[in-house]
Amino acid sequence: MGRKAKAERPIQWHTNPCFRSYFPSREISDKLVGFYLRTMESTHRILHIPSFQREYEEYWADPDTTPTGTVVKILLVMAIGTCFYQGPDNESLRATAQQWVYSAQSWVSAPFEKGRLNLSGLQVHCLLLLARQTNAVGGDLIWIAAGSLLRTAFQMGFHRDPKYFPKMTVLHSELRRRLWATVLEITIQTALDTGMPPLLTSNDFDTEPPLNINDEDISETTELPPVPRPETEFTQSSIQIQMFKSLPVRHEITHLINDFHSEPTYEEILRLGNLIGIACKESTRLMLSYTHSSPQPPAKLPTPLQRNLLDMFQRRFLLAIHRPFAIKSQQDPRFYFSRKVCLDTALVIMSHSGTDSLHPPPLAENGTVLMDDYTRLKSVGGGFYKEVVIHAGIIICLEYITQLEEDAQSGLPMSAQSQVSREPLRRAMKDVVDLSAKRIELGENSVKGHLFLSAAMGQIEASENGTSPERGIIEASRVSARHCLDLLKARTNTVQTPSDGTGEVVDAAAAELGFGAEGNMDFGYDFVMQDGSPNFNFDAPDSWLYSGWEENSMW
Repeated sequence: MGRKAKAERPIQWHTNPCFRSYFPSREISDKLVGFYLRTMESTHRILHIPSFQREYEEYWADPDTTPTGTVVKILLVMAIGTCFYQGPDNESLRATAQQWVYSAQSWVSAPFEKGRLNLSGLQVHCLLLLARQTNAVGGDLIWIAAGSLLRTAFQMGFHRDPKYFPKMTVLHSELRRRLWATVLEITIQTALDTGMPPLLTSNDFDTEPPLNINDEDISETTELPPVPRPETEFTQSSIQIQMFKSLPVRHEITHLINDFHSEPTYEEILRLGNLIGIACKESTRLMLSYTHSSPQPPAKLPTPLQRNLLDMFQRRFLLAIHRPFAIKSQQDPRFYFSRKVCLDTALVIMSHSGTDSLHPPPLAENGTVLMDDYTRLKSVGGGFYKEVVIHAGIIICLEYITQLEEDAQSGLPMSAQSQVSREPLRRAMKDVVDLSAKRIELGENSVKGHLFLSAAMGQIEASENGTSPERGIIEASRVSARHCLDLLKARTNTVQTPSDGTGEVVDAAAAELGFGAEGNMDFGYDFVMQDGSPNFNFDAPDSWLYSGWEENSMW
């Protein structure tokens, strides 16, 4: 059924596409552009918004004379915006957006021309990688393309601060600083995702962070650099500036944990963990100060999406650096602190809300409550936007199972107090299972994430009830398979599966996923199963092991 759902949304790879024919109506285009500017542009500064809006208006005034690079740029902006579009035609529009991404990739990958080696070309490249993640188009392979992006920026001299180019305009200088910060952020995040080297060191560049200003503070005619606003005033660059501050420590963490020549000492882990923890606290304090002390209207304050992404972009490095030692803590209590840090960090990530008192959920024209931007991004995005929440759920799942095993080893009956203390873990696990189901409902074809987490929940519930964990895992997995089958059926034009019997379909799915006819669980995932034990084991030292839940990738 997953293959059938995928086949009903074919994507054509056009080597010489006619980009202007892809544009939807002006009304839809305006909405998609607005969604992008409201959301992702604030966390990844790529455009100068007034300049882009002028290019956008010029396109609609005379599409035929608009440069192809500008047309591709607008299409990618709209492709990212479709992630947040919830109109009645959202499913077909998201399929169309994936076509835009494929076509833009073919344009970027065409034989290189010097005419593309400019500011607009680099903006297109950044937007393309962001569009691939938000539209789940090879989102787990962004590190490869990020290498090309980084080298292009180097080739264009973005690694040197604009002050060394005295003839450069103020606007051009500031855009270069913003784009370089975005390139570095994409590079470091994708390196962490794939367990690969970050491809550069802090000695390879001297470009300064962007100024704390709004886009309206500069234009093509600005001759003198504007005076930056104080840090206590939120601007359109505040999120990026905060991420830039923690970049050195995050780069050191990525380099340390992905260096296979040596293993870090626990002292190094604690030092770097403390530094990134301080950065997370500082960012949280600053974001809250904007909301609590500023008299500005909500439109000029950080949104929940912006606050959450800023926190996740930094906090996930705590998970990465402490996770190997958190796993070791099961045999060596000296590393218990890492186990606690991972659990606390995972719970913080799972607790992020997409709404607050100043930013209630959006409403449709008929008054129906829609998903907020953050929930929508988690539900349909790919790459980082999907996996960081899944990883947090896995860590919480591991902690839950570990606590149950420790209770069983003590020989004492389970107390009501311990059950109450674990209630936050249960709620978080239920949330991540529900999220994985929502992703299937909204377009994901892989059911493995939902099945895996459901099976773990089955083991937990069986252990708490004093029944067989083996049977709990099998029954929960069968329930998951049936539920996922129903979700996939609802997304296809026909409701009949190749087999008319639901039981036969579920048995076939179970066999493909590793369940034998007698209920034996031959998953084939050595990192998931302990030798000779049905219980789950999360001894997964390499960050790419979970990337199999990404669309079109191997488990």
